[in-house]
Amino acid sequence: MLDDEEALDAAELETDDTELPDVLVTGGVPLSDPPPHPAMEHRETITAARQSTLNIARSYCAADGRRVKLAESMMPDSVELTTGPAPTASVIWLHGLGADGHDFEPIVPELQAFLPCDTRFVFPHAPVRRVTINGGYSMRAWYDILSFDRAAPQDLAGIQESHRAVLKLIERENGRGIGTDRIVLAGFSQGGAMALYSGVRLAQPLAGIMGLSCYLLEPARFAIERRAVTLDAPVFLAHGESDNVLPVELGERARDQVAAAGYQVEWHRYAMAHSVVPQEIADIGRWLAQVLAARREPSPA
Repeated sequence: MLDDEEALDAAELETDDTELPDVLVTGGVPLSDPPPHPAMEHRETITAARQSTLNIARSYCAADGRRVKLAESMMPDSVELTTGPAPTASVIWLHGLGADGHDFEPIVPELQAFLPCDTRFVFPHAPVRRVTINGGYSMRAWYDILSFDRAAPQDLAGIQESHRAVLKLIERENGRGIGTDRIVLAGFSQGGAMALYSGVRLAQPLAGIMGLSCYLLEPARFAIERRAVTLDAPVFLAHGESDNVLPVELGERARDQVAAAGYQVEWHRYAMAHSVVPQEIADIGRWLAQVLAARREPSPA
């Protein structure tokens, strides 16, 4: 039985007559079982060895997760999980190309033991749009990708639209009593690129910015548009040495440019492809513990 959102997605896919390209580029990590959806078929799994852990995670999400559908203008639909009854911090986590907000849902119980306070995890769904590098095929994406050439023009209109959506998500957390300095903005692949883009352009610093297997959007505009106040936000960047979707050199360039601007960057490089591994999850947990413990009392928005 499909809910309204799933039915809408199915209808969009059924009415899309675009021919599917031979190689479909996606940036999701199926921490849970991927749906029978052609845009998901090429997403990389973490490891089969972690299946029992993921089953536990899915049970946790079914029991304690709260899924929220919002109608506000520009506010993306989101999956929400809280680790306790009174959250005093939030993590807004953006998924990769072709995935959705459920992609990192099962990571929450793996991170919970590290967290110093009750935390709300917000996993928004990107809108469905046509993606040029995939032959115009429609899938969830924070912006269009026009070319495999990273020096080619980027979809600035789509990037700015998603930036405004991120601002709405942050504002909503502020309205719930979570100050901006108690929010971590995170993302994987395309979502990580958006987290970096938005995180350095805010009027107030976040508790932290996390970009996994990603790159720096609009690098020529970075120095002009970033706000000095965001230098207070620690940055966590990680990448796979054998990433065949986004080469590790892209992550290293992002690391170097962000660090050169004065941000405190924690960099990790793992023996993996375009994916996530258990050691990375543990490192993320430790980093979250540090940045959320630094300002444990809620502050005014």
